[in-house]
Amino acid sequence: LPDEENMTVSSIRVDTVTSSVFNLSRNTVSQLVNRQMIFINSRTIYKDSILLKENDKVTVRGYGKYIFCNVINETKKHKKLISVRIYK
Repeated sequence: LPDEENMTVSSIRVDTVTSSVFNLSRNTVSQLVNRQMIFINSRTIYKDSILLKENDKVTVRGYGKYIFCNVINETKKHKKLISVRIYK
């Protein structure tokens, strides 16, 4: 079963959350999108600005996959505390 983790991100765009989950730069994630190596619910994505919805399953070739559970809370500085399940 995947491990559930909470993390803080500036937005729930696929590039921001993926870079936070796998500890990558957003530029690297953008390159992975351009090479068609990132999938949401088994569908290839072509833009890195897609907003994630509850229970979206994101697969990144060569890095792994995770499920975006939900936004738990918003901080004073408008960052989002999110919950993700990371397959290890």
